[in-house]
Amino acid sequence: MAVYSLIKDPPLHRHSLAKPHFLEKITSILDVGGISFKKRKGKWYRDVGAPKDAWGVTHILDKKTSKPHIFTINVARDYDHNDRKPDMYYDGLHIPFADSSYDIVTSIDVLEHVPKDERPQLISEMIRVSKYKTIIVCPFYCLENVKMEEDILADMKEKNILPKPSLKEHREFELPKISDLEKTLTEKNLKYSIHFGTNRKTMEKYYFFQNSINSLLHISHTSKDEVKKLLDIVMNAAGSVFNMANVVEKKDAYRVILSITKQA
Repeated sequence: MAVYSLIKDPPLHRHSLAKPHFLEKITSILDVGGISFKKRKGKWYRDVGAPKDAWGVTHILDKKTSKPHIFTINVARDYDHNDRKPDMYYDGLHIPFADSSYDIVTSIDVLEHVPKDERPQLISEMIRVSKYKTIIVCPFYCLENVKMEEDILADMKEKNILPKPSLKEHREFELPKISDLEKTLTEKNLKYSIHFGTNRKTMEKYYFFQNSINSLLHISHTSKDEVKKLLDIVMNAAGSVFNMANVVEKKDAYRVILSITKQA
């Protein structure tokens, strides 16, 4: 199973971490925190993004296909949704669907943006509306991951780059602890497995490399268009350097993957 280059396409990379845990035959996926539409030249177009390539799915409105269909729900985030939006906005806690509505429910890099005391309910809701499995991918709390994110934010500040909103929110809500996630699942007597992905050191190199390139945007005699073209060229050329391994040990990992089986 291929795992996509982190630097060339971060969304494809993190979505590909969930794919090995999909069931062989599924027809429907609910992606909690996903996006289904993107704005181009002032018009909205149906575009499910990374799941299309990483999971081989299509949007629920694409009827003329045998591929599994996806429906997305999300909460409103000003920094995320100026040019992208889900199929439905919701309150972040109560998923507006009946029990077992979707074969699989996914959540990719979402829990770290949910207040700590609300996470158990959201996990319960995802499991409730799933028919077979719930798959959660997210950065997890450990001293090494926290330090890495703090170093990245410090580097952004030093290079006069606006801090990444998602990393700021990680600090506000705290990365999910694996022990807390396991407690939630154990209390519900759920069958689950834990896996790890995204090499921390590679992740750090990616951000520091990106920060250095983005800092060129502040050079007055270089146009932004020129720098963006340079950034695309460099990113594509360097993509192979940052390929992710299929298996990452916990001590080296930035993300945890929870594969939860729905009890009959």
